[in-house]
Formats: sequence, structure tokens, C-alpha cells
Amino acid sequence: ELVGQVLQQVDELGLGDSTYVIFSSDHGEMVGEQNQVLKRTMYESSAHVPLIVRGPGVRRSATVDTPVSLIDMYPTLLDMADIKYDGSRTGYPESLDGESLLPQLTGESERTRDWAFCEYHGDRCCTGTFMLRKNNWKYLKHMGLDPQLFDLASDPWETHNVAGEMTPVVNEMDGILTDAIDCDAVDARAKQYDRDNFLSWREERRADG
Repeated sequence: ELVGQVLQQVDELGLGDSTYVIFSSDHGEMVGEQNQVLKRTMYESSAHVPLIVRGPGVRRSATVDTPVSLIDMYPTLLDMADIKYDGSRTGYPESLDGESLLPQLTGESERTRDWAFCEYHGDRCCTGTFMLRKNNWKYLKHMGLDPQLFDLASDPWETHNVAGEMTPVVNEMDGILTDAIDCDAVDARAKQYDRDNFLSWREERRADG
């Protein structure tokens, strides 16, 4: 209802043909699913977010089933504003990690990358976790622990880990993941960061008595 009020105001101002409206979220909520609350997990209830776009040239009532990621939003906004990314500026990366969604929104072309990636190294998790989503498969790489693989088509609530039964799929998904990111190095940096900050905090508390 609130989104509708925004869209109605855009139209009443005569800006509908020149304004993009994007509705999304940074994360979901477990709200009791898998006996968990809050977020901090790779289950769909937490990791899957809404993404709805309206604007010039965007197809109406169309759905893109290929997984996308929030890192795609920055290049998408640049594309919408017709701004070409220039990685030659000091302090800027040479290229962006994400991929503009505008070609899929307008129907001009398919997505180049057919998978989405996520990682978490924060509190309430015993180790670093990486997720790769491709088609109906969701692969979870828990550093130092056994992996998980879920078929979201037949198991949307992710209750049956089929990693032990689907070794070829596990190998394929892990290959895509490890080609894109050095999971061991990232996990080691995250854990060292946590350790350094905890030790610093502990010394400060001791100094304060």
C-alpha cells in the first residue's frame, strides 16, 4: 500500500515516463523458520530479498528467474543514468563486481552471470559461510565443516541436504565459487580481524578495571 502511494505520486507529478522506482531489501527475516529468528543465515527466509523495478522501458509483469544480487544494483543505477563506469580514478576498482540488470529489465538480453553469491562472517556463526545459488541449486560452503546442497525446486524449505548424494553438482558449484573468490583467504582474514578486535576490546576493558 505504501509503495502504491509512492507510485501514484510519481504518476500524478507526470514523472512516470522518466523515473525508475526500485523496491528491495538488504535481507529477509527467519521469523521462526528452521527454529531461528533474525537473519545471519543463508536459508531462503533470510538470504532471499524482494526486487521489483518499474520505469522507462522496463517490461510490465515480467519475471527474471536467473538469480541476481544486490551488488548488481550499483552498475544498474549507473546504466539507468547512462553513466559509464571509469575505473581509472584513484581509489576506484578497475571493474565492478556486479552486472547491470537493465538488459534483463528491458528484455534486450539475458544475464551474463547465471549465479548469485553471498558470504557471512559475522556474529552467531561458528565459521565463515559462503553461498552460491544457480538455477534451483543452493550450495553452502561452511569453512572447516561439511558442505550443504539444497534443491529448492523439490525442497523449498531446505530441510534435506543432498550434498552426499549429488557429488557432481557439489563439485561444479564449488568450482564456480572458488574460481570467483579465495574462500580460504577471505575466511582467514575475517577470523584474524575478529581476533584482533576482540583482543583490543579485552585490553581496553581490563584497563578500565
